[in-house]
Amino acid sequence: MTDDLVQELRDTSVLWPNGVCMRAADRIEKLEAALKKIAQYDMQAIAMDALRPGERIRQKLGDKND
Repeated sequence: MTDDLVQELRDTSVLWPNGVCMRAADRIEKLEAALKKIAQYDMQAIAMDALRPGERIRQKLGDKND
């Protein structure tokens, strides 16, 4: 769906000479890329927690106590 929106913004950018549509499309793509990275990290954290419950929490608490 957002790919359609990005393409639509790029297609209609001719109507907006100040480049607002192209900047909006670029921003959407950057935000989507950032969200994919966050989702990947979250999945890794979930898997780590499933394999070794509480380890990340102990590591964080240990870092604060140092």
